[in-house]
Amino acid sequence: MPKKRKDDERPTIDGQKQTVGALSQELLAKDPETTDAVELQREMQYSTFEEEFYTALDRAKKKYASDFYIVILNQRFRIFSNVIRTYFVDRLSCPTPDYDQAVYRFERKSERIEFLWVIPDINTCRDIYYGAFLMNPEHRQLFNFVSDFYDGTLLEKCKILNQEESQTHIIVNA
Repeated sequence: MPKKRKDDERPTIDGQKQTVGALSQELLAKDPETTDAVELQREMQYSTFEEEFYTALDRAKKKYASDFYIVILNQRFRIFSNVIRTYFVDRLSCPTPDYDQAVYRFERKSERIEFLWVIPDINTCRDIYYGAFLMNPEHRQLFNFVSDFYDGTLLEKCKILNQEESQTHIIVNA
């Protein structure tokens, strides 16, 4: 008996199997929604986020004997602007802050999860940072993360957590 292929597990619409590309094109053809980028991303990820996060956390607990970080990366596809893939990555060092990233720290001794930051995509960061006076009060914490990202505060926090020197010795315009 032949093995079942991954293609056979694709979502179906009206009994027809659809590829991600076909679904993306179908959604793009519809009228754009009024939901802003932050809300849209929140809705899309909320359904499975918690389950995937705790799966990554359990995997990392087995892998590391000390404190570690869970990094959530969002990848947007150039061809399909409405398709976002989320990756949950565990690591020992605090990652350098970047766009489309959220970072959590797990302290082994206290078994505590600490949320460090979230940075949205570059366009949303610009909209939030330069449109701060128009900002919804609910997005104030997000504005603080974006502001800290732009002024280097998050990078300094990363260096402290990694026990690195604050000022690196890089020669600029030599």
